[in-house]
Parts: sequence; C-alpha cells; structure tokens
Amino acid sequence: MPLSEREISNRIVRVLAKHNISTLAELLTYKKRDIGDLPGIGPGALEDLAKLVNKQGLKFAPDPYEGYNCFRHGTPYWDSKNRLFFLCKECFPVFSAALNNKKPTYKLPPIKGTCNQCNRHLENVKPFWWVLCEICDRVANSIGRGVEAQNYVKSRAITSLKLITRFKKISVENIQVPILNKFEENKQKSNSSPDLMIKENDEILFYIEVKTGQSSIGKTSIGTNMNRFQLDHQDIDDIRSCITRFKKPVFIFHVQCITRIDGPTNRHEPVDCWWATTSSLSDNYIESKTRPREKKIAAYFDISAFKSMDVLDEYLKSNDWKSWVKECEQGKSPKIYKLPKIK
Repeated sequence: MPLSEREISNRIVRVLAKHNISTLAELLTYKKRDIGDLPGIGPGALEDLAKLVNKQGLKFAPDPYEGYNCFRHGTPYWDSKNRLFFLCKECFPVFSAALNNKKPTYKLPPIKGTCNQCNRHLENVKPFWWVLCEICDRVANSIGRGVEAQNYVKSRAITSLKLITRFKKISVENIQVPILNKFEENKQKSNSSPDLMIKENDEILFYIEVKTGQSSIGKTSIGTNMNRFQLDHQDIDDIRSCITRFKKPVFIFHVQCITRIDGPTNRHEPVDCWWATTSSLSDNYIESKTRPREKKIAAYFDISAFKSMDVLDEYLKSNDWKSWVKECEQGKSPKIYKLPKIK
C-alpha cells in the first residue's frame, strides 16, 4: 500500500518520495536512524513514522547501534541502560507494574538495606536491574525521597500548628502516597489532589503539595543552595484546580532530602522544609521554559517565595491567612505563570 494512503502527513510523503520511498515495504528497508538522517525528516516526522510502523506490528531494518527500549516508555532511547533498584517484597509488584510487568534483566539474592521506593531499612531488600532511560530512572529514584518528604512535612506541620492554641486536635492525612506510575498513566493524569490534608477534628483547614530535592532554600551548611525554584505548569494547574474544587488553601512545601549511604543501598534523609502560598509564588515568578525531551513547560520562581517553618504558626494567625481563606472559599486563585513565547 502506498504511504500516501497511510495515516501520515502529505509533507512527510513528499519528502520520502524524493528519496524513492513510496511504500511501507520500502520504508522498512531502512534503519530508523537512517530515515532520521534524510533531509526534511525531523524528530517529529520520525516519531510519526515510528508510530505508523509500530501500529502495523512491524519494525525498521535491524540496527546494531539502536538505543535500547526503555521498559517504562516502551520506546528506544540512546541513554537507556541497565538500572539498579533495591526493592522490598511489598514495593516490587507496584514497581514492576509501572514498567509494564517487564521481567528484570537481572536479580540477586536479598540483602540488608533500604528499599528504593518506600525508604524503609529492612533485613531483606532484593537487587533488581531493568532497562530504563535517564528520565525514567530519575523519576523512579525520586519515589523514596517523596515518601520520606511527606512523612517529614506531616511531623513539622503538626508541630507548628500545635503552637496555635485555638487548634485543639490536629491531624494530617495522606491523600496521595508517591508511587511509580506507568508512563501513560502519568501522562494522562487529571483531577489530581494535593499530597496532604490538614484537619482539626473533622474540619479541613488546608492542603499541602509536597515537592522535594537535595537543594536547600536559603543558605544552610548542608548540601547546595537553590538559586531558583522550579515547578511544572501542570503541577501549578493542578494546585489551582484543587483550590477551585475544594475551596481551601493549598500550600506548596519544599523539603530538602539528602542521600545517605546504607550499606550497598542509599536512603533519603530530610533536613529541613520551607513553605509558599500561591500568592507568594505569583509575586516571585521569573519565567517559564520548556524542558528538553520531556516536552514539559516549567515555571521558575525566586526563592523569596518561600518562608521557613519558624513563621508558619504566625502566618496562620495573620490577616493575610484570613484573606487567603476567604479568597479560596470563593474559588479564587491568582495566575502564577505566563506561557513562554514561541520562537
């Protein structure tokens, strides 16, 4: 069947025709990277052609130097390689499901150490290897840090709120516990909720969205200092959507978690945390930029948007807090970012 009758653009058909490629059979005589080298075939066109080939259950000509398939993305990347994870028996099924239940490329007997996902020190964690690209490896390795960051915020938030005498019975509940999701599930996520919910008896006071990294906000003697705070536009949209839906404030907390060695494994240890409001982020917005390859747009903020935990209890007694509560009750939330200009 001619390529002109396939689900690809006429422009791509014309470009391929200039190189005497007019049918799918002729296309499949080429290596994928050779097609990508043809004048007029950019990354977007190559991706469209790869989708066409995959949809037919076919493959380009064999290429000994092709990137390996990332088990989570299901597509090849040049930086895909064997990646090591130490997992407990509870975390293994969830982690494996996120990698489309692909079998590990290698595994070893259990050892004593910290689980990569739940950050618990256990007598039995098993080393596994899977093929992942750089992005998915970074996402997978952030899960344990996220779990520990949430636990830390829960403890610090309760301590701060207990300083306010009008709050008698405070509780912090997890709404979302960090786990590794399949790539498509992560991509299509909608109507998400914040990570934590703060309640007094049965009344919801506010929500918290937890972000974490190894850098600190403000000068400390531990780790590196953050120059600018980064937050994906999608995360910001989700936070504003939650305010509209729940009619309650949503704080943004950044937790500094550093890596500590635990035998042959690593564990995440929280050091400190800072908080920001939607208004303080809006007031300290700098710019937005598209992340390479991830195709995500991130907003960047001056770190002045964040305050230390020492002043959270004072803020919750202030008129600014009362005003924010009223705005949220009306479903109001400030605009936080601007879309970057298309060059």
